[in-house]
Amino acid sequence: MQIVIYRSSNKRVLEIFPDVVEILDRGDDFIKWDDGSINGSNHLILVLPGEIEIALDDTLTEDIIEQDIPFVPQSAETNREIDVLRRALRVSVAKLIRADELSEEELGAMIDIYPEFSAGEPVKVGDLLKYGGNLYEVIQEHTTQSEWTPPETPALFLRVQPEGVIPEWVQPTGSHDAYDEGAKVTFNGDIYISTVDDNVWSPDEYGWELYTEGGD
Repeated sequence: MQIVIYRSSNKRVLEIFPDVVEILDRGDDFIKWDDGSINGSNHLILVLPGEIEIALDDTLTEDIIEQDIPFVPQSAETNREIDVLRRALRVSVAKLIRADELSEEELGAMIDIYPEFSAGEPVKVGDLLKYGGNLYEVIQEHTTQSEWTPPETPALFLRVQPEGVIPEWVQPTGSHDAYDEGAKVTFNGDIYISTVDDNVWSPDEYGWELYTEGGD
């Protein structure tokens, strides 16, 4: 890639930075790349494929300007990769997998496709993060903090299994981790499906029925 700085009034090329490997950040009047940055300029910025021949004082055509490479933040790139992997996982799992039938290595490989928890990241409800070898779902929008790790903040995170994996039943501690209607769990060697929302009972008490594949 190459970065081209040009004047808005006449589209005249003012500066060229060739051989750019990665764009780190970009806004209307600033850009940061692997070994440089420009900030506070009133001029316009292009990120172009390296093979386009540009020289200082050239006047840019609209055809060249339209080849600007958009900046995609790394987090968005990672989320797209995760979505692709999750879709592939759903396709590859012809039948539901019981968590108690997976080895630690197999379950770990499924969890490893998700991003690692780190402090200072904005997260929204439904985001999935791994921490300490386990997978957690965000249940309250917030910005992560080092002292708010998933195991220590059940009001913010719920431990879950990867898609397609049926978890073992765990006693809910409140409404935040109660089972929804349709949730599936294993219990005493069988699979159960919740028949009610906000289910805090065990499958041998209330609100569950035995699940048979193809029965829902």
